[in-house]
Amino acid sequence: MVLALLCALAAAVAYGGATVLQAVAAARADRAEGLDPRLLLRLLRSGPYAAGLLLDLVGFALSLVALRQLPVYAVQSAISANLAVVALLSGPVLHARIGRPAWLAVGAVVAGLGLVALSAGREHPGVLSGSGRWGLLATAVLLSLVAAALARRPGVTGIVLGLLAGLEFGLVALAGRVVPATLDPTVLVRDPAVWALLGAGAVSQVLYPAALQRGSVTATSATVVAAETLAPALAGAALLGDTPRPGWVPAALAGVALVLAGALRLSRTQAVQPA
Repeated sequence: MVLALLCALAAAVAYGGATVLQAVAAARADRAEGLDPRLLLRLLRSGPYAAGLLLDLVGFALSLVALRQLPVYAVQSAISANLAVVALLSGPVLHARIGRPAWLAVGAVVAGLGLVALSAGREHPGVLSGSGRWGLLATAVLLSLVAAALARRPGVTGIVLGLLAGLEFGLVALAGRVVPATLDPTVLVRDPAVWALLGAGAVSQVLYPAALQRGSVTATSATVVAAETLAPALAGAALLGDTPRPGWVPAALAGVALVLAGALRLSRTQAVQPA
């Protein structure tokens, strides 16, 4: 379990660094109109974005390792520590600074993370019925349609798009918890959860930079964290039986509450902007 927690924290570092690098690239790129895959193609020609995408892949691989041994709520809460990484890197990389309230919010996220980590026990492999796996795929399709519709509206803010991106990331985490632990393509291609993971992952990679173009790095990433922490935590408890250790439910709830409170506080600060 210790190794799984370390993997989750390492994923948080990777995701935080990726967010800052992708924010730099998104700020320099022409603004996308709607959910435009061409934005991703333009960004891939950017060194900072390519490096950020590589860090994303590293973070994703580490999170999959963690999800094999820990409940979804624990892994996603640990990954939410990427907010602290974003805050630390925003000064030297984005030439911006964060005020004391934002640092207190980061502290709340870290404290909540500690409670979540203490409450988490080793979990069984994720088991989901066939209908549940098709439900993951249907949810991925529905979220993608909603995101495509809203992204075309110029008045939609980065926080709204960040919320949708966070839900997509959360769906990736849920699917990653239940996909078969095999490299056999004949097994993987028939599993709807695999297609849900791939679809949600692809849409999130287009949606997230579009969100970063419409809002501050801190506000957008905080909204993403809130969505990708709470939604899969509830779904994991309801569908997969992901629960804290006996007697640790209050600590787990308090930890998740601190994580979300810190993230929501950060979502109201506009102090950090790409230079």
